[in-house]
Amino acid sequence: PPRSTLFPYTTLFRSTGAVVGGIAATIISKLVGEDSAKQLIEELKKQPRKYQIFISSTFKELEKERSVAINTINRLGHIPRAMEFFPSSCDNSWDYITKILVECDFMLLILGNEYGHTMKDEDGREKSITEMEYEYAIEHKIPVFPIKYIKNENDKIDERQKSFIDKVSSKNQRPTANIESLGAIIAQTLMELGNYNRPGWISWKLFEET
Repeated sequence: PPRSTLFPYTTLFRSTGAVVGGIAATIISKLVGEDSAKQLIEELKKQPRKYQIFISSTFKELEKERSVAINTINRLGHIPRAMEFFPSSCDNSWDYITKILVECDFMLLILGNEYGHTMKDEDGREKSITEMEYEYAIEHKIPVFPIKYIKNENDKIDERQKSFIDKVSSKNQRPTANIESLGAIIAQTLMELGNYNRPGWISWKLFEET
């Protein structure tokens, strides 16, 4: 079919995981026929993917470190999602954050000394936005890659942040103490993305050749 015919359905390849079948596979079958659809879906499974990676951390304390994370994700060909790209009108709205986060394939969590800005969760408890983002990712089964970034162990660490770090400790934190090694640790972490069954994004080129 022409590109204009398939275009309205391509987002389904991401949102419904159509690379393994499902609703979008049924739609493709109706468009191109069952045999062609099976062949196309098998090709989709083989395609390299870009992954959306949500960067979660405090902002002011780790602004330079977040920049390193964004640049590293871009350099490796994936898609960083971070508050730096949020529209100013959203004002860090929790609804907007969760809308972006639920679309992501992975979370990169950088844990520093500070607990960060807080807000009330659904139960009325004061929590940092970073901790709420982490809990939301776990609840929605989004894989989390935590990096413990403590510049100086002698520096004061917020007690709430200590508790948060302890909560995340079971997630195989990768410690680092300097910005020079942070990019390498993030790059090494991202090498593992293919081990996870995540939808990702597939190039349009395959459809142009169909």
